[in-house]
Amino acid sequence: MSSATIAKPITTDTHRYERKFDNTTASLTQVELIVRLHPAHFREAYPPREINNIYFDTPSLASFTDHVMGAAHRSKLRLRWYGAECGTMAKPVLEVKNKDGHVGTKEQYTLAPCEFNGTIDETHLKRAAVETGLPSRVSERLASSTPALLNRYARRYYVSADGRFRITIDSELSFRVINNRHHGYRSSYTDRRLIIVELKYAADHDEDARDVGGGLPFRVSKLSKYVQGLVCLGRFEP
Repeated sequence: MSSATIAKPITTDTHRYERKFDNTTASLTQVELIVRLHPAHFREAYPPREINNIYFDTPSLASFTDHVMGAAHRSKLRLRWYGAECGTMAKPVLEVKNKDGHVGTKEQYTLAPCEFNGTIDETHLKRAAVETGLPSRVSERLASSTPALLNRYARRYYVSADGRFRITIDSELSFRVINNRHHGYRSSYTDRRLIIVELKYAADHDEDARDVGGGLPFRVSKLSKYVQGLVCLGRFEP
């Protein structure tokens, strides 16, 4: 394939920090109020929406193992779409999310529409990825991976008055076995108590971010939704 046919990512976040906080005591309304009353003057940036993710991993679950073992460099491959869980994914996006320590980058590639009704046609998906003209390193990784987990949640978006900091609030997290690959004691799990708050900003704002993060009265967390899902489904111990 010539270089002219290689797809370019629709977005690339370079050197972005993501600081996570988790909460199981305050309600969603209380969490939103805390964010709105923050001295950085956060306001809603986009309407709330439902997010669906299919995480891919190797047969040996290399991505899962890297996170659990605390590898300095970690990478996840996932397919994301918005709205209804089942039916036609109008604009599915394949994402490669890399992280070195706390600093992360993300590449996103739009694929052709495909169907999801509890299972996904891996052959069709991988063919669509090839036809999209993904970089070889991405298409090869997808070809050597299989669906490991379906994750769904509701997300709310906020941005600070100066535009330098973003906060997302995720709630109603659910995890489900996909394509009948199940080796745990649950096929699905929903956690309505856990609320995840993420503070996101460019690396050059890290010093100021300490004050912003200090205004969030939640527990700092290294929680990964992918790892959390496999643990909640009983596939692995935390």
